[in-house]
Amino acid sequence: MSDERQTAKTGGPSVLLVDDDDGVRLLLATTLRSRGYTVIEASSGIEALALHDEHREAIRLLITDVVMPELRGPALAIKIRETQPALPVLFITGYNDRRDIGADDLLMHKPFTPHALANAVKTLIG
Repeated sequence: MSDERQTAKTGGPSVLLVDDDDGVRLLLATTLRSRGYTVIEASSGIEALALHDEHREAIRLLITDVVMPELRGPALAIKIRETQPALPVLFITGYNDRRDIGADDLLMHKPFTPHALANAVKTLIG
């Protein structure tokens, strides 16, 4: 994994972005970077945990796909919140199931526009 993919810095708040679909992740990362956010990308929940441990102090938001192999988004959020309990989470999904999503977390259904993503992120972290 390249350093650019992990931590391409733009100077804004850091977002940990997790999606196992490379195309979706690239589109979301590009959208967020174009709006000034620093994006740390992970292609799996397991990779996200390692990156979170490395960048914990900087991360202000977790954006994660709900359905992923090995470690689903809700389980990832629980693990990350063991050390960062107040971390806001934006779940993204192509499914209509909300049962594993906390009441205080946001859920966006794919597909969504870059503008909608930017608005959701701004709502959560400014």
